[in-house]
Amino acid sequence: MVQSKIPTVLDKLYADLVYMPDGEKRDAIKQRIAVEEMKKAKRQDTPRQHHEEDLQIACCKFLDLHPRILYWSTPNHLYGGTGNRGALMGYMAKQKRMGLKKGVSDLLLYFKNAQGLPVLCAAELKAGYNKADDDQEKFLRAVSTIGGFSGVIKSLDDLQCLLRQAGYR
Repeated sequence: MVQSKIPTVLDKLYADLVYMPDGEKRDAIKQRIAVEEMKKAKRQDTPRQHHEEDLQIACCKFLDLHPRILYWSTPNHLYGGTGNRGALMGYMAKQKRMGLKKGVSDLLLYFKNAQGLPVLCAAELKAGYNKADDDQEKFLRAVSTIGGFSGVIKSLDDLQCLLRQAGYR
């Protein structure tokens, strides 16, 4: 017996997006997709290793809807796997010499606030009961010290709150 896949809300939204012309309706569908992906990540009954990655993907999709926000991710972690440990350590040492810093936030955002002043935001993404480690907290404090805004983000709502606090309109 062949089981057919029942279309999910996300499947239907993606289908709508393919046939939707550019404009406000398309942006609304993209925002709805970001929200639905966050809900999907939250619905997981068992803890998952990639939950923070799901959160980051949803946040990036949301940020893509806001072209006045320049954002990026700095991959400051590396999974060693089963490769050559010596080569990995040499690579990481070189990356440090090239400016790789411990604790850099998952997402960095840059935009002009309502007064036209440039603003830097650091968003450290955490899932479930996870907390920022000492290096991450140090980086968040450093951003705040220089006049930026920073926070630990556990949901899309947290990201929107950080943006509002920073003066994004």
